[in-house]
Amino acid sequence: EMWNAKADKSKHMGNLVDEFVGYEFSLWSHPNDKNVLNEVADAVKEADTIILRKYNGVHRALEEFKRNGMKFEAREMPLYLEYPYKKKIWLINGRFDAIFSNDDCIMVVDWKNSEEIKDKNPWQKMLGPMKTYDDCDLVKFTIQVYMYVFMLKEQYKVNVPISSCIVQFPGEKDFFYKIFKPAFEYNHDMMKK
Repeated sequence: EMWNAKADKSKHMGNLVDEFVGYEFSLWSHPNDKNVLNEVADAVKEADTIILRKYNGVHRALEEFKRNGMKFEAREMPLYLEYPYKKKIWLINGRFDAIFSNDDCIMVVDWKNSEEIKDKNPWQKMLGPMKTYDDCDLVKFTIQVYMYVFMLKEQYKVNVPISSCIVQFPGEKDFFYKIFKPAFEYNHDMMKK
């Protein structure tokens, strides 16, 4: 029951962050849209401290993306890949949180609501082709965003440079957001494994 309650709370926070991201992107496209401004004001007015901190995190992170010349391209798009393995065809699917672009590349972004993102675990390693990496949050999140990169390259034939990052929106820390670089360099052959 405790696990289910925690999972439900996490889903609720994730949905709120997605809503806040949607509002912010609407304001990027229509900065003076009164309906969007009113929706944001209503959502913020109803918010408790944790939700308000997450909204501030989303707002500040996206402002940083904008200041650094990133343009919003798409959000919450499903990706699919049929992958042959051991004489079967497997369907791999996922949904990236957002894609941005600049003149040099596109960037796949994954939003995280976690209060803590561990970037080390000296006591346990991953399995299989990842056996040299620590079994920790940042490595797992990196595998997730790199799977989106792999799918974009393999299935959708995207051949421009692709970068990625993980953005954390905690509700109770002394910061509003934190941008993490992937834990290791992208390797297409390793992702196939």
